[in-house]
Amino acid sequence: MLLNTLLLVVFVGIVFSGIAVSTFLVGTEGNKRWIVYPVFCAICIGIFLFFKNTMNLNFLPWRNAYLIVTFYVSAVCTLMAFIAIPKTSLKALKESVVPAVSIFTIAGVLLMIY
Repeated sequence: MLLNTLLLVVFVGIVFSGIAVSTFLVGTEGNKRWIVYPVFCAICIGIFLFFKNTMNLNFLPWRNAYLIVTFYVSAVCTLMAFIAIPKTSLKALKESVVPAVSIFTIAGVLLMIY
């Protein structure tokens, strides 16, 4: 019972955190957003891989829900990151090489695990 409650809280937390990260990516300026996005996506991908490879009977009722949510939350955050990359000038795009690399890396990982 306690495990199911904890899994429900984490499940809802992932959804709301995904909404918050997507809003943070699009709504703010600065370099801090490019730290939050890869860390959050790495956590989601780690949870995805855990539930994909687990055969523990306690986690099986939650397995499909976690697989769907962690994958699609990371995918939506990646799409929002594509929107948030500065596209106004070539100079701004050259200065943001690290965010572009992190976006394409996370998108590639998502394609590989799909």
